[in-house]
Amino acid sequence: SEVDAIYVLLSSPLLFTEDNSVIALVSAFDQVLDDEVYPILGDLGKPVIIGIDYPSNSQALNGCVSTNGSCLHYGSGDFSDQPIDFDLQTKIYNAAVLSFARHKWINGIIARGYNPTVVLRDQSSSLYGKPASDVLWFWFHYLQNRPS
Repeated sequence: SEVDAIYVLLSSPLLFTEDNSVIALVSAFDQVLDDEVYPILGDLGKPVIIGIDYPSNSQALNGCVSTNGSCLHYGSGDFSDQPIDFDLQTKIYNAAVLSFARHKWINGIIARGYNPTVVLRDQSSSLYGKPASDVLWFWFHYLQNRPS
């Protein structure tokens, strides 16, 4: 009763399958939301905002451990020596929006790690100037215009 909304930080591993298609990733997000997030929040009756953080790196399916606000590490590994993979990051964010839109108890999505001051073409999770940003732009406008 002392809060207006719940903000969930979601950077879980998505390694449930070797298939990294958007459809498989939607199922992975659904599983995390249904098995880990909803059971904790379902009865609170508060708006839920999900903040996701996945890097543009070939190891992005491993999830993210935030270090000083930067998603450059997963578990005990380091992303900095891994190949950049904008396509995988784009698939992850596309799947996240598709999954979240199906869960009516989710009221908002935030792309964490966004750096609006400079276009980063690196392994960071900042979407500014990366293809995943275009995916969020599309879905934002599409979902804003959908009928209730």
